[in-house]
Amino acid sequence: MISSNVKKTSTDAIQSELKSSKKWKEAGAVIAAEYENAEAFTAIKDEYLDEVVYPAMGDEALRIMRAEVPRKGSKEWNAASGTQQAAWAALNTAKIGVRGSANSLFARVRDRYAFPKSPDDKGADQKRTDDTTYCLERNAQCEKRLQKAEVAHKNTGKILALYAEINKLLMG
Repeated sequence: MISSNVKKTSTDAIQSELKSSKKWKEAGAVIAAEYENAEAFTAIKDEYLDEVVYPAMGDEALRIMRAEVPRKGSKEWNAASGTQQAAWAALNTAKIGVRGSANSLFARVRDRYAFPKSPDDKGADQKRTDDTTYCLERNAQCEKRLQKAEVAHKNTGKILALYAEINKLLMG
């Protein structure tokens, strides 16, 4: 028998997830109505992150992203105590995490809800080459890697000859 506590917390989580999905769809529809395409929305990404995403992530995320941290090796950095440098380093690490989360949220609303790609729509980055071309490209990469190796394999010459033979078979 499942406890009432498990039922309640699970039900709350599921209902929150469903509400969240509806909110994402609404946000996507509004964005799609205001921007011509994904490229137009991406053009204002920094502004969107700064004015919408970081504030929505909460006060701590906003504080982290607004904090000024001197560059490592700068006069200010070098003049600071080790404790201050450690605090700045931790803040830089926190910025990386917040920025990554924010970029994920931006990509989600843009790619999944505002301007979703159809299953047939394969972008240039998702282009699938035929198997022969794939194998030829892979062989060329392996050949280059073997030729540039700091420590040559004892059978490098034989392996390269085999790649040449395989390439001939693939082309033939």
